[in-house]
Amino acid sequence: MKQLLVMGLLAATLTACGAAPSSPEGAAGGQAQAGHYLARMQSDLGLSAAQASQISAIEQAQRNKMDYLRNSSQARIKGLLTPDQAAKYDQLNQQRQRGMRRDGQQPPRADRQQNGQWQHQDGRGNGMENRLQQELGLTPQQASEIASIQQADRAQMQALQNETQAQIRQVLTAEQAAKFDQMRPQRFGSDRFQRQRQN
Repeated sequence: MKQLLVMGLLAATLTACGAAPSSPEGAAGGQAQAGHYLARMQSDLGLSAAQASQISAIEQAQRNKMDYLRNSSQARIKGLLTPDQAAKYDQLNQQRQRGMRRDGQQPPRADRQQNGQWQHQDGRGNGMENRLQQELGLTPQQASEIASIQQADRAQMQALQNETQAQIRQVLTAEQAAKFDQMRPQRFGSDRFQRQRQN
């Protein structure tokens, strides 16, 4: 659930979401990760079968919304690119997806992690935007428009994340909800997650 969101945010969506799978193979990997997390929630929170079923449906709805957001974002970005840039953009997305499917981890990037700490190339969270500008040879106008798309997408992703968490919390008892709140930062690394939420 949240992992897909965070992947989208962390990748800044290989522009707006390149980290998330848009191929069937990549989608299967994302669903497997979500299934693993649901199994962990069942175990750690003591979910009933009914609760697990409800949460699974909530997470599936969230994945569907994320897929729509990714596809929409990528289409808007590609609409700003020349044919050569669009081909390179597709190639970068495919390379990223292959890297994630091969070992289940994101391929190394200059703005990924360094010594366990989240690093951005320019210190403001624009590492992916800078990378795209360099690799695709974006004009300043293209870079500005893509940055606007990404910023809007991050806001939509955060809203979707908040909505999903609120829906999950409604399924949980008060005790389970407290444990759920403790699980969430552990899932992604609390320091990195908290910094991401503050940006």
